[in-house]
Amino acid sequence: AWPDPPAPRPLVLWSPEPVMAPDAPQLAASFRWRGRDHAVTGATGPERIAPEWWLPDEGWRTGLRDYWVIDTEEGARLWLFYTPQRPGWCVAGEFA
Repeated sequence: AWPDPPAPRPLVLWSPEPVMAPDAPQLAASFRWRGRDHAVTGATGPERIAPEWWLPDEGWRTGLRDYWVIDTEEGARLWLFYTPQRPGWCVAGEFA
């Protein structure tokens, strides 16, 4: 049997999509994504995940990522991450 992950993982994953939020490692109270404003009502994190350096996937070569599970006022639970090396926030998935 596979061990449980250290934290819940999203049901839906996609290529990281940038969000409009301050370029700071602190999670903002709101952000803009897919043309809509989203207010954060709850958050868990960060969980730091490092790239698998032995794999030749250039899409994952941005370095460390600090992931947050966030709940929005609209009821969505999203997986956001911040990349310290190239400051900025992205959405990488959605929980069921």
